[in-house]
Amino acid sequence: MDTSQKKQSIQRFLAERAAGSEHGLVVMLDRFLDRGAGFQEFVGRDCHSVDVCLKHPAFTDVCRTPRLVHIRPEDSDLIARVLDLALREQAFPLQEAAAGLSVAGWMETDAPLEVLARHFAVTMEQRLGTTGQLRVLRISDRRVLEFVWALLDIPQRRSLLGPITHWHFIDRRDEIQSLALKDGDQRHEVSGQRLRLDHAQWLELEQCQQVQEMARGWKGMVDVLPKDYLRQLRAALASAKRLGLSVNHDIQLLAAYILQIHPLLASHPTVVALVERSVAERSPLMDALAEIPDPEGWDQIKSELGPVRFPYFAFDTAQT
Repeated sequence: MDTSQKKQSIQRFLAERAAGSEHGLVVMLDRFLDRGAGFQEFVGRDCHSVDVCLKHPAFTDVCRTPRLVHIRPEDSDLIARVLDLALREQAFPLQEAAAGLSVAGWMETDAPLEVLARHFAVTMEQRLGTTGQLRVLRISDRRVLEFVWALLDIPQRRSLLGPITHWHFIDRRDEIQSLALKDGDQRHEVSGQRLRLDHAQWLELEQCQQVQEMARGWKGMVDVLPKDYLRQLRAALASAKRLGLSVNHDIQLLAAYILQIHPLLASHPTVVALVERSVAERSPLMDALAEIPDPEGWDQIKSELGPVRFPYFAFDTAQT
């Protein structure tokens, strides 16, 4: 399916979801890095909108807070315009790195916008258990949303969604992803509990920026990212860190080699020895890895590691 066909397919899907609900869809716009992000698409359309008011000092300027916008079933053309924006804003890596991604996605809910805004305010602002420090879980950024969803258990996912039945967003493969509870996980338990991340989940979440930096680079080197790109990226970074690397450039360099050559690359004796020497001498990892002849040396290592049998990307979250 080419880009145009993929876009048309997503547009039809969202239009059908909007038409199938008397309430239409709700779009969330992230304005943290770009205060005017996305809202120009709705100018002159008399769309009801509400800001998500946050107390964190970084959001004292209300123009930086997330905004919820209601798209009525009859305004299906707005779905196409917002979809265009979502695809366009992640097509240029440098622009994305500077301005972020504004379209968090399209939500299905029968809750009024004011109720939804209060839900997000409570969900996004969290206090750390030991220090009471106020932090913001910026799920209005779809990159954070995708990353954190994979970390949550079922009760936490239920708390994150709250009154939302389905949350659709565009992933890095330019495909639609839908977050929802499975039938067996629906609201049989108490659903009014606030979402709270534990210490280990916050540590995992601190990797999100590294993962996004690598994802942009990886996407530029391949025709299409694998479906489990997020899992592979997290696993590659975890493998690099387990060898004692602490410099971001070196971590991402080894992780890139892992993605390109073999998921168990960081376990090969030659690579381990070179990394350990680089760490001990505080020398650039690039210089150390340059000692491996390219391509024959890397081909030999790949052959010695054996065929890739998925899933190979299991990792211990406590070590990441």
